Amino acid sequence: MGLELLIASACALGVAGAGLLRAHARRLPRRLAAAERAALAASVHDPSFDPGALLDAARRHLEPIAGLGGHERRKPFEARFGRHALDPWGLWGGPEHPELPFVLRVDRPAFHIAALERSSDDRIVAATVRVEARVRAGHALDPDRPERDPVGRRLRLVTFWIFRRRGGGWELARVEPGPAGRHRLSDPSGGAALIRRVRDESVHELVEPPQSPEIPYEIAGNLPHDAAEAVGDLALVDDRFTRDVLETSVREFVIRWELAAGEDRAPLDEVASPAAVRSLLAGGYVIRGARVETVRPARLWALRVPPELDVEVVVRAWRGPRGSVRGEVMARHHWWRLRATTSREVPWRLITADTRPLDAPPRKPLRPRRGAPIGVAGAPRGYRPLGWRKSSSSSNER
Repeated sequence: MGLELLIASACALGVAGAGLLRAHARRLPRRLAAAERAALAASVHDPSFDPGALLDAARRHLEPIAGLGGHERRKPFEARFGRHALDPWGLWGGPEHPELPFVLRVDRPAFHIAALERSSDDRIVAATVRVEARVRAGHALDPDRPERDPVGRRLRLVTFWIFRRRGGGWELARVEPGPAGRHRLSDPSGGAALIRRVRDESVHELVEPPQSPEIPYEIAGNLPHDAAEAVGDLALVDDRFTRDVLETSVREFVIRWELAAGEDRAPLDEVASPAAVRSLLAGGYVIRGARVETVRPARLWALRVPPELDVEVVVRAWRGPRGSVRGEVMARHHWWRLRATTSREVPWRLITADTRPLDAPPRKPLRPRRGAPIGVAGAPRGYRPLGWRKSSSSSNER
C-alpha cells in the first residue's frame, strides 16, 4: 500500500510539473511579443529603439564565440552565458581524453527582446534581450578533424543580456544567466515597475515628518507592549509609522540592495549604514528579481532618540554568486533595524541587517524582564534600565 501511494504521488507530481512547463511555454511567446510591441512603439520617437537595431547589437556580442572553438573560449563563453554553465554536465572538468581536442560550438542562436526598463518620467533607459543557443561541447572524435561532432553533450542554454543607452547606441551592462534573469519576463513593457515606483514616490510625498526626531515621553510611555499595536497607535500621530510608509521604505531598501549587488553601491549607501551594507553584501552573493512579501514590526524602541524599529521582512528572490548559474529562488527572512529620520524623501534608514535563512531553527523565546523596552518581549543581554543599581539580592542578577 505504501509503495503504491508513493508511485501515485510521484506520477501526480510529474503530471503537475509537465503542466507547469506547458503553461510557461504558452506564455513565453506572448510576453516576448509584448516586449517587441513596446519597443516598436518607442521607436516612433527614437529610431534606436527599433527591435532590429537592438538585436543587431546583441548579435555582435555573440560573434566572438559563435562557431567552432576550444578551451581558449572558456572565459568569453562564461562571460556571456554565466560561470558554471557547463559544470552540471562535467564538461569543464579535467579532460578525460587529453589526447583529443576539446570542442565548443555555439549554433543556432535566437535573439528576442524580453523586457524594457523605464525611468520615473516614463523614458526607456534599458532593454533586456533573451538569448537562446544550442551548445555542443566535448572531445572531438578525430584529433585531425575537430570540426566533427564532439563526443559530449548537446545543450540548450538561455541567458539574458541587459543593454543600457550610451550616446545614440546600446552598451552591454550586465549578463544574467537563465535562472537569475527569468524574472524579467514577468514585466515585458516595464509598465508594472513604473506604476509601483510612481506609487511609492507619491507615498513619500504625503509624509509630514515631525519637527523633533523624538517621540514625546507622554506618548512613548503609554504604548502597548505588542510592537505591531504600538506602531499602529503611533501611525495616528506620526506618518512615518503608517503601514504604507514602512512597506515603501523596505521596498526601496531591497531595490537598492539589488542594484548594489550588481552594479552600483552608491544608492544603498545613501539609505543604509556601512555596517548594514557590509552585512547585505557579505559573501559576494547577488539577488535578482527581489519581491517583498511581508513586513512585520517585531520590536519598537520608542524611547530612543531618534526612535528605532525592528522589522521582520520576507524577501523572495534568486540568490547566488555573481555571474554564475548556481543559485536558487527562495523566500528568506530578514531581521532589520530601522531608524527614523526627519526627511520626507528618506523617512527611515537601515541601521542593522541581521539576515537569517527561512529554514534556520527558531530562536528561543524571550521571557519578559524588568525594564524591557517598549514592544520588546525581553531586554537584550546586558541591558539595565535607567537608574538600575546593583543589589546584594539575587533577584537582579541575570
